Amino acid sequence: MRKKDNNIILLPIENTEDHIEFLYALLNARKHNISHEKLPSYNDHRLFVADHPYREWYLIEVDFSTAGMGFVILLNEAALKGAPHSHIATVYAEASAEIPILDELNQAFPNVTGIQIREAAALVTSVVSSIASAASIGALATLITGFLILIGAAAASTAQRAYESAILKTLGATRREILTSFALRSAMIGALAAGVALGAGLLGGWAVSHFVFENKFEVIWSNAALVILGGIGLTLVTGLLFALAPLSQSAATELRHRD
Repeated sequence: MRKKDNNIILLPIENTEDHIEFLYALLNARKHNISHEKLPSYNDHRLFVADHPYREWYLIEVDFSTAGMGFVILLNEAALKGAPHSHIATVYAEASAEIPILDELNQAFPNVTGIQIREAAALVTSVVSSIASAASIGALATLITGFLILIGAAAASTAQRAYESAILKTLGATRREILTSFALRSAMIGALAAGVALGAGLLGGWAVSHFVFENKFEVIWSNAALVILGGIGLTLVTGLLFALAPLSQSAATELRHRD
């Protein structure tokens, strides 16, 4: 069961493959050993996690988008006993109540410093939202550009489709058969283009996630399927739209024009 305190989430360790792999990666990345002289094998680590030797054992997830306090320190209290230290506290209040709270706090505890972070948190949220909006606009511009290129490619092949349609009509093919062949061709081209785009995107995303952020890479396959289906659908629609005009032309007229 998750334990959530504002922007900090404590996720209990479970004997699952994801948790085992993540803990082993953390263990492997640690520079100084604490409870062992050398890195244990993955199988020994799996057995250790399955045994669950600790009474309380959590993964800590921090939501940094709130710009709140996002750190947790766990250690024996005797290690800090008698050492000079300061206390930090966070107070969540409505905007209208912040100033009165700070005034009362300063009067009651003159040595306590109160700092408002609402403006800073709002600024961080605004910057993050702007970055997300810029990324969305860039992605939309890329999609629009790709769609226009797709339309241009389909329009450029109109003459070739007219000639192919005339040849096929001469050989006895019906309009439905010709249109079906054009549709199959467009669907195959769309599937190939979407597959290449998906493969390049997955490879680039994995490289950035693995080498830059050093994080686990996961694929949202529902979105990937939408990319494939969207590529096939757009190519099919544009191909069929620009195939209707060549189909309506007379085969004799087209072949005479070619001659």
